[in-house]
Amino acid sequence: MDSKNPSVKQQTSLFLARSFRYCTPTTLPKAQLKPFCIALLKQIGEPALDVRDAAYAALGTALKVVGERAMAPFLNEVDKLKLEKIKECAEGVELAGAGGKVQTVAHKSTGAKVAVTADGASSGLKTAKAEKPAGSAKFGGPSKKPGGGGLKKTGGVSAKPKKAAEIKEEMNEQELSLEVCEEKAAAVISASCLHQLDSSNWKERVASMEEFIKAVEDTDQANLPCQALVRILAKKPGWKDNNFQVIQLKVRAAGLLAQKGSFSKTSGRVVLEGLPEKLGDAKSGVHARESLCSVASACGLPWTAEEVFNSVFSQKNPKNQAEALGWLSAAIKDFGFAGFNVKFFLTHIKVALAAQSPAVRTAAVSLVGVIYMYMGPRFRTFFEDEKQALLTQIDAEFEKVKGQAPPAPTRGVAFRRSYENVCDVDDGGGGGGGGGAGGREKADEDVEEDGDIVEDLLPRTDISSKITNELVTKLSDKNWKIRKEGLDEVVGILNEAKFITPAIGELQLALRSRLSDSNKILVRLGVLVLA
Repeated sequence: MDSKNPSVKQQTSLFLARSFRYCTPTTLPKAQLKPFCIALLKQIGEPALDVRDAAYAALGTALKVVGERAMAPFLNEVDKLKLEKIKECAEGVELAGAGGKVQTVAHKSTGAKVAVTADGASSGLKTAKAEKPAGSAKFGGPSKKPGGGGLKKTGGVSAKPKKAAEIKEEMNEQELSLEVCEEKAAAVISASCLHQLDSSNWKERVASMEEFIKAVEDTDQANLPCQALVRILAKKPGWKDNNFQVIQLKVRAAGLLAQKGSFSKTSGRVVLEGLPEKLGDAKSGVHARESLCSVASACGLPWTAEEVFNSVFSQKNPKNQAEALGWLSAAIKDFGFAGFNVKFFLTHIKVALAAQSPAVRTAAVSLVGVIYMYMGPRFRTFFEDEKQALLTQIDAEFEKVKGQAPPAPTRGVAFRRSYENVCDVDDGGGGGGGGGAGGREKADEDVEEDGDIVEDLLPRTDISSKITNELVTKLSDKNWKIRKEGLDEVVGILNEAKFITPAIGELQLALRSRLSDSNKILVRLGVLVLA
């Protein structure tokens, strides 16, 4: 802020304006705000217009964050005209918490606009007519009017999100013995139906399954003993039945129970003992995929997908493996990517990429492309050690989805919770088809918060042993050529390691000195090394 270069002052103020957008009154307390305000108030007296406008933008953003009362001690001595400009800037600010991408703060009197980007990219000043702030919805504009195209609040979706403890309790329940299951099932299914489920006559088994499904459809959710019924379905011969019609009906029944009843992970484990191995079946595969999605809606896609992958990759059936990979590719687009254990799936994906079956390899590449939409370019790092031919395929898949925003979730636990949050705000129904913009943004945040962060998954190298005293001495040598030689050595070390641990010895201080180097080439190289 004390630099003699007007451009440095301007960009520093713009950086502060962007940073303030992410703050709250709690994270921007008076003690921290004071030195910023003192420095910025000096800038509004600068002769350069760009410097003044950038300072107004930063002060206006701070005012929007903390309010007039908190800012009053710092603005008491500001003249009326300048104070009005600060307030005008504050009126044009939309804070990052409200959702936007690139927002602008405008001076009503001059029409000058200061771009304040959410991603911290370089921003400049330009003269323009007043514009409306950028929309806050990531996938389309929100509509809070009743009948705006979104889902309406119904009895099927609670208006209040459940507490984590309640959700966890629903996810698991005590396992029931077969005797207890038969007793509970008898309240829903007739005795003759239960008896014929394991009949040696396939026609009787088909008839009993049709009656089973009809009984489930006619029973209220509150009276549907899901665990008891799925254990009856799994009772010998269970998922190994040799008649395809019976298997189809059992797979459909499992999905119906997951859709309609209070379906726990305990019930899910019983169902997932049989469903994954039906994915590659020509006659039951479609029903198996639908039922797996129903289980995922009840128990969460990450958990369901892990169970499915554990099952299919413990066997040697390439058809099932390819279908499981394809199912997950489609399911992620419907359910979102929140809560996934990326390390777990990477292990199986790499096994699939090395499989002998072309169908398995192709399905794995497609899944990698889908995950790339959610995790971004750095996801490629995990595959840099693959053979060039495979890497070319992966890159081609990345290119197909490059720049695409991941679709908003339309199914599953995360979607229901995000919709419930929208219902809390607006009883008239959400907008835009996916439960409203607020729900979509919440689901996006879930992906960032619950999903594994890419940087945490990257293999990192400890380079501390290579930061020798000799190298540090080179970086501070009087001869600029030797300093450059030292910087080149650092570049070589970083390129070889790719990703490093925080242990870098005295390198940080040595590089800091190069930022004020008298040789501009070395300053530029030092900045690149730090980046």
